Amino acid sequence: MLATVPSTWAAAGPYTVLSKTFTYSALDETDQHIDVLYPSANFSGQQFPLISYAHGFDDAGGDQFYAQLGTDLASWGYVVAFPNSCTYGCLHDCVSLSGDPPCFGHYYLEQLKTIEFFSTTAAAGVPVNTSAVAVAGHSMGGQASLFSASNASAIGAHRIKAAAFHHAFTHEYPAALVPFLAFTGTLDFTAPPAMAQSIFDASGASSTRGLVNKRGVDHHEPSTHYNPALALFTVAWFKLHVNGMASSEGMAWDELIYGTGGDSLCGGGDGEMQQCSVLGRERHGERDLRSDLEGDAPPAAGDGLVEMPRLEGKVYT
Repeated sequence: MLATVPSTWAAAGPYTVLSKTFTYSALDETDQHIDVLYPSANFSGQQFPLISYAHGFDDAGGDQFYAQLGTDLASWGYVVAFPNSCTYGCLHDCVSLSGDPPCFGHYYLEQLKTIEFFSTTAAAGVPVNTSAVAVAGHSMGGQASLFSASNASAIGAHRIKAAAFHHAFTHEYPAALVPFLAFTGTLDFTAPPAMAQSIFDASGASSTRGLVNKRGVDHHEPSTHYNPALALFTVAWFKLHVNGMASSEGMAWDELIYGTGGDSLCGGGDGEMQQCSVLGRERHGERDLRSDLEGDAPPAAGDGLVEMPRLEGKVYT
């Protein structure tokens, strides 16, 4: 019988997690390092989907604020990449949007460049499947992930299948075009629940989406006030909509997200909810990733950004 959550209520999966830090010159010059956490492969040639995770303002990296989150995500069979650029904004591509900290208007491009990095020879030793990609992020990184997930050119060029927005801070609400979960909390006074609600309600947004507003949770749920359930339910969403698996590793991912039992997302598995809604159960199903692997090659580094719309904003010099 498949479990819905581990009996010990730990977010860690079955894979041993390894780590490397790379330098990628295409990133903003504020910091060109990428922290990568990835599973130790069980057999030669085994590959794992990629999560490009964008940090929040004044947070950085898979070896610092997001070390536990990144490790838990990777332990379930994902390559998790944290670009460290733009901690206080992208100072070398400084576009600012109304109501936001300066220089984050083009921050989403760093997330997309990070995906491109895995098509370079420098990343050859990482067991990554660049045909199956998710974007995720916290705070300003949540906004970056929203911008990536709402850009049809980026989605196609970078093989983005799904997204997770962890307490996204944004005053712009483009429609996310891939399946997404928007997480927030009643004690988030930095990116209040109304922001996640507006992401969820955006006209034209993917019909497969979720809104998770947990009682008693503040803005730092992914980082300094880490909630391990956040990782597990993010994994469950990606297993369904990136991997195309209703169950795997002894876990019933479909029931975790769409079920009504006490271990499900909206049924109490992640604690008491102020509001919780997940849509689109009938639209997901088992999907054979071989169709992706047999498709066109992923974009080479530096490609895939051609004709991408650039968000308007004030340029700071």
